[in-house]
Formats: sequence, C-alpha cells, structure tokens
Amino acid sequence: MKPNARLTLAAILILTLCLPGATAVLAAGGQPLLDIPDRIPAVVGATAIVTVNLDGDGEAISGLIFSLDIDPTCLAFNDTDANGDGIPDAAQFVVPLQFSPSISYQPDDTDGELDVVITDYSPPLASLPNGPLLALRFDVICEPDVADNSRISDISFSSYPPVSFGNPAGQGVPGISSPGSVKISRTEPVTPTITPIITPTPTTTITATPTPTGTTTTTPTPTTTPGGSTTATPTPPTATVTLTPSPALDSDGDGIPDAVEGTGDPDGDGIPNYLDLDSNNNGIPDSVEAGGDPDAPVDGNADGIPEFLEMHLYLPKLGK
Repeated sequence: MKPNARLTLAAILILTLCLPGATAVLAAGGQPLLDIPDRIPAVVGATAIVTVNLDGDGEAISGLIFSLDIDPTCLAFNDTDANGDGIPDAAQFVVPLQFSPSISYQPDDTDGELDVVITDYSPPLASLPNGPLLALRFDVICEPDVADNSRISDISFSSYPPVSFGNPAGQGVPGISSPGSVKISRTEPVTPTITPIITPTPTTTITATPTPTGTTTTTPTPTTTPGGSTTATPTPPTATVTLTPSPALDSDGDGIPDAVEGTGDPDGDGIPNYLDLDSNNNGIPDSVEAGGDPDAPVDGNADGIPEFLEMHLYLPKLGK
C-alpha cells in the first residue's frame, strides 16, 4: 500500500474505531478470523475466483480494513468499472446494504496491491455476517511447472496496514488473518469415451446365413445372379456414438466440475453453465453459492436445483 493510501485508511480507521471511550477488547468467544481458501483450482487462460471470508467467532464485527498482496505476474486483476459504481467489475461485495465497501488497486505496490475497506458509517452500526464478504476475479496468466503441471500463487494479507477489526460499539477488536493461494495447472486434452451402439438394418431372411468374423453381427441382403444362385451381401451396420467428457474438467475455473454445472443456461445469457461464472446472474459467483463441496453444491430449499442455478433469488450489487 502506498503512503498516501495508508494515511487515508489510517484516518478511516480512527473515525470508525476510535469513537469516544473506544478501547481494544478481546472477543468474548475468541478472536475473529479473516481468511482466504488455500489452493483454489484454476487453469491457465481462465479465471480464478478468490473469496475473502469472515468468521467472527462470537464477536460482532462492523468494520474491516485490510490489504491483499498478490503476484500480478500470475494473477491479473482488471480494475475496469464499466457501470461506474466505484467498484471494479472484477470485485463483488456480499455485505448488507448498511455497509459502504470500497476497493482500490495499485499494481505497482509490492506490499498490498488491493486495499479494502468495509464499514458501516451510520450509527447504530450493523454487524457483518459470517461467510464470504468479497469475491475477486483474477485472470490466470502464468504457466505451471512442467514437471508436475502445477504452480502455487500465494495471496496474503499485507502486514502494513495489518488486518483491522471493529465492533458495533466502536471498539477495536484483536483478530487474526489466514492467507490463501491459487493452484494453477494447464488443462489436459479431453479424451472422450466412445460407446458404439450397433443398429442392424432389417433385410430379407435367407436359408443360408453366413457367419461374419469380428464382434459385430450383420444381416446379409440376398442378391440373385442370372444363373439362379443367391449370394449374400452383408449390409454395413449403422452406429450411434456417444461422447462423455471427463468429469474432472472445470472449463471456467470456478472450482465446480463441468459435469456438475451442466450445459444449461437458466439466465438466458447465451453462456452455458459450465462456462458461466454466475449461472443464475444474481451477482454472486457460482463458486460462492456452491459452498464448500463443489461436487455436492448447496441446495437451500432442497428442490434438487443447486443454489447457483436457482433463478428465484436475485441480490442487487451492493454498495453506496
């Protein structure tokens, strides 16, 4: 983080946390935790979705300030703000409406390229929910190691400023942070499984049926020659080929296998689910809505449709 940005964030921290009578206190149930998942799967040329998650551990949290350090030679962040809401399109906050989140990107800062503030400025201060607070979309631009087709790109919390927590009483709360990483690989060629289904062509039955060699049985078609003899001419069989892609493939790099996402398009944007990072277009990345087990995604209402494919829930893009 650059010096002027540090001063700005320091001022915000003072205004948010250092209200009259404010003191640092230990959380009743322990220390709150801000963490990033480790070894998030991603492939070269695709995108990686990284979430920043809060676990208050019994402490109500109404303010957060932190800075993320990434390797921009591996994970490229696009800070374009097409809709002009002050938040890059590659960042999605998942916080209540009372909060005013902000994020800035400084690619030349070697100790914290992404600076984030999440707080409620209007008393009484609201509390942040546990779970994902921020989803970041990175373009994967580096190559994995040739030996094992793997490369780890770390995402850590900057030591200056350190992660700062504040509670609804305006008190600073000691907390901890846990870094994460993205595991980068190159997509292996998909080898389809071919299952031939032989459909014989119905023909006239004759007395002498030749026995063909091989595993395919064909029904011959009789042909009569001028001499009166009959010659059996086998009719080529027809075959139906079924292609089954590898279930381990994750084309859009969101951590959910293609076989789970499927080829549907519930939001009608022309992008099939297995290539769509937000399949139901509700503003929350599929990787967040799917939960902790991408092979068995969350289905909140138990209707057999995973939450990341449900079309009944739409959350506005939050921010003031």
